[in-house]
Amino acid sequence: MSIYLVLLVFIGLLSCPSGNAQDNEKILRIGIGQEFDSLNPLGTAMLSAMYTYNLVARNFVSLDHDMKWHPQLVEKIPSFENKLAEIKMVGGAKKLISIWPIRKNAKWGDGQDLTCEDVKFTWIVAQSNFVTVVNRDSYWDIEAVSCDPQKPKRVELVHKNIKWDFSRLYQFYILPKHLEEPVFKKFGSKKEGMDRNSHYVKDPINPGLYSGPYLMAEVKLGSHILLKRNPFFFGKKPYFDKILVQVIADTAALEASILSKQIDMISTIGLNMDQALALEKRIVKENLPFEVRYVSGFTYEHMELKMENPILSSKKIRKALVMAIDRKKMAEALFEGKQMVAPHFLSPRDPWFAKLPSQLKQPLGYSKKGAEKLLEEEGWVLSEDGYRYKGGKKLSVVYSTTAANRLRENVQTYIADQWKKVGIDTVVKNMPARTFFSEFLTHRKYEGTAMFSWTFLPQWTPLKFYSSKSIPKESNGWAGRNYPGLDNRRMDELLEQLELEMIESKRQKIINEVVEIYTSEHPTIPLYYRVDVSVVPKKLKGYYISGNQQLETLFVENWHY
Repeated sequence: MSIYLVLLVFIGLLSCPSGNAQDNEKILRIGIGQEFDSLNPLGTAMLSAMYTYNLVARNFVSLDHDMKWHPQLVEKIPSFENKLAEIKMVGGAKKLISIWPIRKNAKWGDGQDLTCEDVKFTWIVAQSNFVTVVNRDSYWDIEAVSCDPQKPKRVELVHKNIKWDFSRLYQFYILPKHLEEPVFKKFGSKKEGMDRNSHYVKDPINPGLYSGPYLMAEVKLGSHILLKRNPFFFGKKPYFDKILVQVIADTAALEASILSKQIDMISTIGLNMDQALALEKRIVKENLPFEVRYVSGFTYEHMELKMENPILSSKKIRKALVMAIDRKKMAEALFEGKQMVAPHFLSPRDPWFAKLPSQLKQPLGYSKKGAEKLLEEEGWVLSEDGYRYKGGKKLSVVYSTTAANRLRENVQTYIADQWKKVGIDTVVKNMPARTFFSEFLTHRKYEGTAMFSWTFLPQWTPLKFYSSKSIPKESNGWAGRNYPGLDNRRMDELLEQLELEMIESKRQKIINEVVEIYTSEHPTIPLYYRVDVSVVPKKLKGYYISGNQQLETLFVENWHY
């Protein structure tokens, strides 16, 4: 218990950083279970970073918990119906043109107007292979950005292709030109020069970096972030004067913190399902002033398999790894049946899932004998020590995930035990989340398999995840999220078609084949669809768990007591 007491004392000291809070200030203290690498929206792949970034920034559009799209930085979302989008001839070719009217009162946190020039500058930066851009496709899809000096709030985009989802620019993050352009001019021609010298790294509390309801008042990576209201925010004035986001990576300490009232709530990046279930029972029994909220979403926990690995390059081996895990029994044991086994990346809440062929709605079944047969067919012979060998080499898989996450470590232990039963040795190599999600994953430095989660959106084209063009490498600035390295020509063709197909029934046929290839190639091991969990005060209103990649913090101005 001593370590928890030390943690609680330390957290208590963080409750009012940099001086005493005013008695009448309304402060919300949020516990988050994962630290983040940076608040630079172009270069981070961490959910915890985006959770925090959304408290201080706004984008063109957002998706709410009811799966409805809303304009945020803009007055309207362009469509063919409202005449803000049209297809016309440009240079002898048909082009899709969309107009994005930025809100007249949209400003950066230092009072500088947010204009089309910021959009155009960010688009230029995102084209550079010297800059790390995780979601580069969002910018590559735009052929040109046109700004009119007489109408600085009017953004005209020329799209490279005519795509059905052209208006879903939720990952077209915008940088402040007046701050970042000098950095880009000085360091943009050097490898990762802007990454290291951006104001988001050098001066993260600079108000001019942000356009959301809050601004950074204090940032201590790995510890906490203190936010204050943004006086220049274009939208609704937030209820809370300040928000304190406290990083408590140990999930047991996170639970202890809310029970001792050192924090007011636990974010959806916090407790594991087993802890949430136990905590809910305690809250009811002791009549505590909290409630545990659950939402089944678009997040699926899985294991990326590095396909260049000499062992994992075999499709039979990858299939054997999946078949050797009794995922249904694991879900029942660890989640009391609240989280279902995932057959693939599509969530049951996705409209595309509902129309999949029945065989693609079911996960690959558990079969110890089937897994052993596949391993034997690949020449891996079971030895007296219980492990398999081939050419004198032991069948061993390096298994990595985020350290100090009790549930993931429990899953890891379960899977390692299952693999051992078929003769596979597991080498555990875990690391802190910040390290895991930085170069280790984004630069594909993991050796065998990496376990984490992806959060998708409904009817989302998974181009950046499964196209060979999205395999991160130095030559493309480590863009894309195809971390397994799946390189399938037919998959590439289908994903390109899916983005361009304007007829929904034809899109469904394409996604059916995409899922079929995915489930036959086994670039990943799907584990389960995650239920998002948050612990909040019973009196908190206007708070809804999104269950999708557009996190609930995008609507923080609606939270109130």
